Amino acid sequence: MFVATSLVLPGQIVVLVLCCLPGLGRAAREAHGGLSSGLGSRVLWAVNAGGGVHVGAHGIRYRADPLNGKIGVASDYGTRLPIMRAWPLDQLLYQTERWSDHSFGYSASLPGEGAYTLVLKFAEVYFLHSQAKVFDIRLNGMDAISNLDIFSRAGPSTAHDELLPFSVSGGRLFLGDREGDVPDGPSAAFNGKLHIEFVKGEYDNPKICAMYIIRGLPQDVPPLPPLPSTNESPQSRDGDKRIADDDEDEGEDEEEVEDEEVVEEEGNKKESTRQIAAPRLKRVTETTRRGVESGPRVPDPYASDNGSLTFPVLVAFGVFIPTLFCLCRL
Repeated sequence: MFVATSLVLPGQIVVLVLCCLPGLGRAAREAHGGLSSGLGSRVLWAVNAGGGVHVGAHGIRYRADPLNGKIGVASDYGTRLPIMRAWPLDQLLYQTERWSDHSFGYSASLPGEGAYTLVLKFAEVYFLHSQAKVFDIRLNGMDAISNLDIFSRAGPSTAHDELLPFSVSGGRLFLGDREGDVPDGPSAAFNGKLHIEFVKGEYDNPKICAMYIIRGLPQDVPPLPPLPSTNESPQSRDGDKRIADDDEDEGEDEEEVEDEEVVEEEGNKKESTRQIAAPRLKRVTETTRRGVESGPRVPDPYASDNGSLTFPVLVAFGVFIPTLFCLCRL
């Protein structure tokens, strides 16, 4: 309830606030960091991989990485980059990570039977192409995600969450959503703990930025904020400028219209010339394709002339007779 009294004085108004609206500060926090009331209390387990204790968006309190100094490498390489599609309070979660050149994992205790959702947080802050870091994720020995390629899913320096629903019933852990009260999907023996394993694949090393477990279904998990929109049209960006320049553009528009009319007239003249020349060009083209015809063929004047054969015969006799005479005298 908001209670206030006001005292009107000459030239001023004094407002005394006696008490504030309940939840006013909470609403401000939600607007600032994407907080959602009540979600933090539903989170059963949360870890800031590669980092320390951190309170993120939605009031989720992440514990320090329990694998510090035990396995893999805690990296803050991503702190030099801003993470897109992440709430301001979650920036640090995606900027730190744990990776290892071998498979590694975490274990989380669960209270008992029911439906749960595991939220895994990733951001690719090193590689700039797909098929550079690819790995698998297993829950209690069962394949939950195969060939996870963070860059292929989200691109560089962009938050990406993987939601893995599972349920516990009758001493077994089932992967996937539940259909009513009947568990569905692959199952494995459950001993009170969820084992999350990041399995090294052929491409580079497995990693994880942060994760948490919530009692509930995937639709109970708040989505990531949308990416900034880049679909703003040039008309909307330049609308004010065009409105201010309308008067100046009117004269230019009239000149452009006149120029277009002149060009159109010249174009019509050229079109008429082309239409007149087209039949002539067509006739010439057809004649060229058939070949030039200049009348009947002229008979070959040398076809019936035998005089060209007489001269070689006479020369042969003229050479043969003197040669024979000389040989006889020898």
